[in-house]
Amino acid sequence: MNFASSSVSSVFLRTVSICVLLFTAFAAIEAKPDFEKCFADFNRTQYEHGTYDGNTSIIYQGQTYLHHEPSPEERRFIVSTEGCRTLCGSGVQYYHWSQIAATITTWVLPIIGTLLQAPYEGNEFRKTLYALIRWIGSPIASLSYILWNIKVTGKCALLSDMSTLANLDSRDEESDQPKKNMLEMRDSLYILSVMNQYTVKSPIDPEQAETLLRVALFADITTPTWDLKARREKLALTLREGRKRGIVPVFVTLMWFLFSLAISIQAAFSSLGENATAHDLALGLLLAWFPVLILSSIVDRNPTQSAGTRTKLNKLLKEVQLALRTNGAAAELIRAVKTVDTSNNVHTSNNVDVQNGNDVRFALNWVGSINAQPNAPGDPTRFSGATGGIEGPGVPDDFDQENPQPLASKFFDEFAGQGRVRWHYGVAHPILAGMQAIILDKCTNENPRNWLQIRDIQKHLVRGREKDVLLLHFDLREFWEILSAFLIVIGTISGAFVLSFRTPTVGLGCRAGGYAIFGIMAAGIFSLELLVWGIIVAPKKKKLSRRGEQIAPESQKQKLKRIARWNWMFRFLELVNTAWLIYIVMAQTIGSYQNCDCQAANWGRDGGYINAKVALKADGGTVEAWWITGALLSSLIMFTAIAFLVIEWCEQSHLNSVDLNKSMNGLKVTRRFKYYTLWIRMVPSNFIYLCKRLWRTFSDSWWNKSKEKEKKGESLLWSY
Repeated sequence: MNFASSSVSSVFLRTVSICVLLFTAFAAIEAKPDFEKCFADFNRTQYEHGTYDGNTSIIYQGQTYLHHEPSPEERRFIVSTEGCRTLCGSGVQYYHWSQIAATITTWVLPIIGTLLQAPYEGNEFRKTLYALIRWIGSPIASLSYILWNIKVTGKCALLSDMSTLANLDSRDEESDQPKKNMLEMRDSLYILSVMNQYTVKSPIDPEQAETLLRVALFADITTPTWDLKARREKLALTLREGRKRGIVPVFVTLMWFLFSLAISIQAAFSSLGENATAHDLALGLLLAWFPVLILSSIVDRNPTQSAGTRTKLNKLLKEVQLALRTNGAAAELIRAVKTVDTSNNVHTSNNVDVQNGNDVRFALNWVGSINAQPNAPGDPTRFSGATGGIEGPGVPDDFDQENPQPLASKFFDEFAGQGRVRWHYGVAHPILAGMQAIILDKCTNENPRNWLQIRDIQKHLVRGREKDVLLLHFDLREFWEILSAFLIVIGTISGAFVLSFRTPTVGLGCRAGGYAIFGIMAAGIFSLELLVWGIIVAPKKKKLSRRGEQIAPESQKQKLKRIARWNWMFRFLELVNTAWLIYIVMAQTIGSYQNCDCQAANWGRDGGYINAKVALKADGGTVEAWWITGALLSSLIMFTAIAFLVIEWCEQSHLNSVDLNKSMNGLKVTRRFKYYTLWIRMVPSNFIYLCKRLWRTFSDSWWNKSKEKEKKGESLLWSY
């Protein structure tokens, strides 16, 4: 375990221990009410006399949350909050140590164990603390970013899988080269998935950024002393070896949490009606999203040393930039792009030299953009074939051919994986979207498998499409991940809310109200985060043409200052929500809710009330259906999310495995699994397609104007 995680964990454990000791000491010196005896005496008196010593003021007279208006006979046992204080006192009946220890063993320790498996960064105490507060205080936002990263890495694994024929285990000589090409593409896509976890240094021109990444990932540049393909292979191996391990402990702590949940469900339904066991179960359901968040880190995995990985990625881009300035590499790259075949035929012969003036001129411009910042968009940049360098009005007089521009050496900045950084989108999706569009456009068959055999496909990937979106593009398809994160967090909290709300006394009290506050704050923080992104963070022009306007360098420092101020505000809100959740867990553990105010449905419009007949033990028949509903709601959502993450982890493992033989064997198993479960995955795909068709049916004018948009929005689906 690294320093940061152990430090945060030890601080958390000490805090919990101190809080438990303080509450226990406070409970020992305070006079405690005995609600069991108090309500038993009151009920016996009501049965015998109809009033409590002739005092009817303690009876609640307002409206209740019951499904029917209480009869006069039932109302005799409904006590107002003030009446409860008169009958039982105003203190707190804390749990006995045996019950506190049982809750700690059942829930607190599994939660801490799960917390210890979070994807902490080594030797980064402050960043680790900020990340921890963010994960707990804003789980919807954190899960949204994580699920988006998982989708991006899943697309990388899919493109790698689809790049060759399905019979990967053939041993004939004809399959060697396609397999070699597939392994090279596997390395490029894995590097891209790692790049996606880092923010981009601001400000960087989006066109230059995308161009440099495409060249670094897909080009074939060779100099007397340097080979880009070999460099990518070496870097991919280093990144895979530096990928954080420790998957087994994550699964062990997950099983611990699930075992505790099973024990709580069994205890609650074996003692049906016991309110104490129901509230312990509700505590577990409230936190059912937490193991999902931690488990997601096995797919969106962080490197062992994020700073070292960032240095390696920047070094690759720096070397590419330097290679393009020396030894004629830029001339070689321009000739390669110039000979792109624009037809849709599969590669059967040597490359066809397509004399397209626009393509050549375009190639000159974007290769030049790597080496020099143009004075204005559209400045002509001339290529000098004799020296292999770049010259023109965009190149400064003191241009140093031996030292690269700061663009590449400081391209990637901060590690942002697992939802650490607010408003992080990543560099991978725009490039992957362009790859998919090119593959679907150039492939003549309905089945895009073995797409690496399409003629000049890698040259197309290097060149990109003229109308490709750039790195600042935001894809509306990310809202599927936002919706999924919302359903996971709010759905599991809703299960706990239903169980507590319908456990007598029926109504909104401290427990159900506390759960609602946490869920509302989590949703509110994320909604505000989206709003701030749309108003301040997002560029005004989300889609930029490669030949169109570039983002104006408008007061970038002022914008960064505004973003920093919003960041601190969000951190404060997340800290408040984190503290509120810790309070809920502590209060349920030691019994702070055992008082008149919290036993009453105290948040109603006519004041609080307690049904003394069922305040501590309800009739099992009246609560069974609601308890089953709450437990099923949270459990099904949690298990569905866990199953999705485990499947994604299995399907993406071939991309990040160090051992090549194990990677290929895993890929064969993955293909077999996908083949037999294809009909299941087609259900959501067909549903999404149907929604798109319905939308287009009701918007004919939009449909007729944008055939190109439809092609760009298509996704590559797995096929055998």
